[in-house]
Amino acid sequence: MNGIEKIIDKNLKKAIIDTGAKSLDSILALHARNKEIEDLSGIEYLKNLRKIHLGRNKIADITPIGELKNLTGLFLEKNSISDIAPINKLVTLPALNLANNHINSLDCFSSKHKITWLDLRNNNLKDATGIEHCEFLTNLDLSGNQLVSFDHFRKHNRLRYLDISDNFINGKLNIEHIPNLKSLTIEKNQIDEIIIHKEHVNLSNLNVSSNSINHLKFLKFTPHLKQFIASDNPLKEIESINYLKEIETLYLWHTGITNLNGFEELENLQELGIADNELQTVKPLNKLKKLDMLLLGGNLNISQEEINQLQEAVKQDFRTPNWKEK
Repeated sequence: MNGIEKIIDKNLKKAIIDTGAKSLDSILALHARNKEIEDLSGIEYLKNLRKIHLGRNKIADITPIGELKNLTGLFLEKNSISDIAPINKLVTLPALNLANNHINSLDCFSSKHKITWLDLRNNNLKDATGIEHCEFLTNLDLSGNQLVSFDHFRKHNRLRYLDISDNFINGKLNIEHIPNLKSLTIEKNQIDEIIIHKEHVNLSNLNVSSNSINHLKFLKFTPHLKQFIASDNPLKEIESINYLKEIETLYLWHTGITNLNGFEELENLQELGIADNELQTVKPLNKLKKLDMLLLGGNLNISQEEINQLQEAVKQDFRTPNWKEK
């Protein structure tokens, strides 16, 4: 292959040879995941590359990739990367996966970047400064970092899918500046209130579990939710649940709720998890004709008569208050 001598890493060289191409500049896609690659020197000569899959290697330095201006997809998950400064040169790159690395700064991004899909799961980010420049984002995953603030999300009108779970974000979470969200995951933070004052017409999937949220008033502005997970929050009361006319999947495990008032209006509900609460009655559930999965474990104050009635109605998967996994 013409130019192959420019590639230093033997494993990268083999992956390139295996493409069967006659020259470096004729290669459009490179699939080299889990190949023990350490050194990317020479990859800049594959100047017409469109997609690179280099996940699960031992790469630390991505400097040569900064010269690949034609990239449309760059996948570098599960490496040893801490410095992503070379991304500054890839302003037209639409898709980037840097999950499971050691990244602690996003200052490589500027207003010139057109990135739309970005995966930064499981890194060392304490601050999201720089993400405000990425106004074209539609998909963003920042889960498993050390973020404490949500203040950089002010210009993301295009954002559809956002995951900021497993961080250290606390206090109020205002999502009014992200009006077109379809899916939002914020579980495992320290959030105590969600701020919405305008209807989110596209939001269909919301996971707020394992936070410090004590009311659900925001549900008034999320009427089109299909899936809502709010387990492990100190709710106790579930006011506004009746706004979820389209809900199909609902989980409220270990929230301290004592009643199911309003549940009789959830006509489309199919899957319900309300285990480990303090429920006294489940009579509202008898009116839910589509309910085919019900998890009631740990609610020991419900009468056997009510349990028997539900067993007739929920035929597919019904786990009673005394149910224990074998």
